[in-house]
Amino acid sequence: MRLPCRGAIFLAALAVVFICPAVAAYGVAPRPQVICIASSSPVESPVGFYAKQPRGCNFHERGQPAAYAYLLEMRRIHWLHWGARIAVGSGKALANMVGPVAARVRLSVPSTVCGHRVFTLARFKFNHGGFGKGMQLDRRLSGCR
Repeated sequence: MRLPCRGAIFLAALAVVFICPAVAAYGVAPRPQVICIASSSPVESPVGFYAKQPRGCNFHERGQPAAYAYLLEMRRIHWLHWGARIAVGSGKALANMVGPVAARVRLSVPSTVCGHRVFTLARFKFNHGGFGKGMQLDRRLSGCR
Protein backbone atom coordinates (compact mmCIF):
# COMPACT_ATOMS: atom_id res chain seq x y z
CA MET A 1 0.00 0.00 0.00
CA ARG A 2 1.40 3.37 -0.99
CA LEU A 3 0.96 6.36 1.26
CA PRO A 4 0.69 9.83 -0.13
CA CYS A 5 3.76 12.02 0.47
CA ARG A 6 2.06 13.88 3.34
CA GLY A 7 1.21 10.61 5.06
CA ALA A 8 4.85 9.43 4.91
CA ILE A 9 6.08 12.75 6.30
CA PHE A 10 3.51 12.58 9.10
CA LEU A 11 4.58 9.05 10.05
CA ALA A 12 8.28 10.04 10.02
CA ALA A 13 7.58 13.05 12.25
CA LEU A 14 5.54 10.88 14.60
CA ALA A 15 8.42 8.42 14.87
CA VAL A 16 10.84 11.22 15.74
CA VAL A 17 8.51 12.56 18.44
CA PHE A 18 8.24 9.18 20.16
CA ILE A 19 11.67 7.63 19.54
CA CYS A 20 14.06 10.56 20.16
CA PRO A 21 12.99 11.25 23.78
CA ALA A 22 13.32 7.55 24.57
CA VAL A 23 16.87 7.46 23.19
CA ALA A 24 17.78 10.63 25.07
CA ALA A 25 16.38 9.29 28.32
CA TYR A 26 18.08 5.89 28.21
CA GLY A 27 21.14 5.83 26.01
CA VAL A 28 22.87 9.19 25.80
CA ALA A 29 24.90 10.58 28.70
CA PRO A 30 24.81 14.36 29.13
CA ARG A 31 27.96 16.20 28.16
CA PRO A 32 30.11 16.82 31.23
CA GLN A 33 31.05 20.18 32.64
CA VAL A 34 34.29 21.26 34.27
CA ILE A 35 34.70 23.12 37.54
CA CYS A 36 36.65 26.37 37.19
CA ILE A 37 37.89 28.30 40.22
CA ALA A 38 37.26 32.03 40.59
CA SER A 39 40.54 33.94 40.46
CA SER A 40 39.74 35.77 43.70
CA SER A 41 39.07 32.57 45.68
CA PRO A 42 40.15 32.47 49.31
CA VAL A 43 43.09 30.14 49.92
CA GLU A 44 41.28 27.99 52.51
CA SER A 45 38.31 26.92 50.37
CA PRO A 46 38.26 27.49 46.62
CA VAL A 47 35.13 29.08 45.14
CA GLY A 48 34.22 27.75 41.75
CA PHE A 49 31.52 27.37 39.10
CA TYR A 50 30.41 24.73 36.61
CA ALA A 51 31.21 25.48 32.97
CA LYS A 52 30.79 23.90 29.54
CA GLN A 53 33.41 24.90 26.98
CA PRO A 54 34.73 27.86 28.99
CA ARG A 55 36.85 30.45 27.14
CA GLY A 56 38.96 30.75 30.29
CA CYS A 57 39.33 28.52 33.32
CA ASN A 58 41.43 28.20 36.46
CA PHE A 59 41.89 24.43 36.75
CA HIS A 60 42.33 23.39 40.39
CA GLU A 61 43.91 20.27 41.88
CA ARG A 62 41.37 18.43 44.03
CA GLY A 63 41.94 18.53 47.78
CA GLN A 64 44.47 21.36 47.68
CA PRO A 65 44.15 25.01 48.76
CA ALA A 66 43.45 27.62 46.08
CA ALA A 67 47.10 28.69 45.94
CA TYR A 68 48.91 29.28 42.65
CA ALA A 69 50.91 26.08 43.16
CA TYR A 70 47.67 24.08 42.70
CA LEU A 71 46.04 26.14 39.94
CA LEU A 72 46.64 26.26 36.22
CA GLU A 73 45.09 29.31 34.60
CA MET A 74 44.17 29.05 30.92
CA ARG A 75 42.73 31.82 28.76
CA ARG A 76 41.55 32.11 25.16
CA ILE A 77 40.65 28.42 25.07
CA HIS A 78 39.37 27.12 21.73
CA TRP A 79 37.70 23.73 22.20
CA LEU A 80 38.51 21.33 19.37
CA HIS A 81 36.22 18.64 20.84
CA TRP A 82 33.78 18.50 23.76
CA GLY A 83 32.21 15.07 24.02
CA ALA A 84 30.67 12.76 26.59
CA ARG A 85 34.03 11.18 27.54
CA ILE A 86 36.78 13.67 26.62
CA ALA A 87 37.27 17.32 25.77
CA VAL A 88 40.32 18.77 24.02
CA GLY A 89 41.16 22.44 23.74
CA SER A 90 44.06 24.78 23.05
CA GLY A 91 44.80 28.20 24.43
CA LYS A 92 47.23 30.20 26.56
CA ALA A 93 48.38 29.00 29.97
CA LEU A 94 49.51 31.77 32.29
CA ALA A 95 52.82 30.60 33.72
CA ASN A 96 54.14 32.33 36.82
CA MET A 97 57.03 34.74 36.00
CA VAL A 98 56.94 33.68 32.32
CA GLY A 99 53.63 34.96 30.96
CA PRO A 100 51.22 33.32 28.55
CA VAL A 101 52.49 30.19 26.78
CA ALA A 102 50.73 28.03 24.19
CA ALA A 103 49.15 24.97 25.77
CA ARG A 104 46.64 22.22 25.13
CA VAL A 105 44.32 20.67 27.69
CA ARG A 106 42.66 17.26 27.60
CA LEU A 107 39.79 16.67 30.04
CA SER A 108 38.66 13.12 30.77
CA VAL A 109 37.26 10.66 33.34
CA PRO A 110 33.75 12.11 33.71
CA SER A 111 31.90 11.40 36.95
CA THR A 112 28.46 12.28 38.26
CA VAL A 113 28.56 14.00 41.65
CA CYS A 114 25.80 16.04 43.31
CA GLY A 115 23.66 15.84 40.18
CA HIS A 116 26.35 17.29 37.90
CA ARG A 117 28.43 15.33 35.41
CA VAL A 118 31.97 16.75 35.52
CA PHE A 119 35.39 15.93 34.10
CA THR A 120 37.75 14.86 36.91
CA LEU A 121 41.14 14.65 35.17
CA ALA A 122 43.03 17.29 33.18
CA ARG A 123 46.26 16.71 31.25
CA PHE A 124 48.23 19.63 29.88
CA LYS A 125 50.67 19.80 26.98
CA PHE A 126 53.21 22.60 26.56
CA ASN A 127 55.39 23.18 23.47
CA HIS A 128 56.13 19.88 21.73
CA GLY A 129 56.04 17.53 24.72
CA GLY A 130 53.31 14.97 25.32
CA PHE A 131 50.42 15.38 27.70
CA GLY A 132 51.68 15.37 31.28
CA LYS A 133 50.80 13.14 34.22
CA GLY A 134 47.58 14.95 34.88
CA MET A 135 45.79 16.96 37.52
CA GLN A 136 42.94 15.47 39.54
CA LEU A 137 40.22 18.13 39.25
CA ASP A 138 37.55 19.16 41.73
CA ARG A 139 34.50 16.88 41.53
CA ARG A 140 32.00 19.09 43.33
CA LEU A 141 31.56 22.56 44.67
CA SER A 142 31.37 23.14 48.40
CA GLY A 143 27.92 22.46 49.78
CA CYS A 144 27.24 19.99 46.94
CA ARG A 145 25.68 22.56 44.62
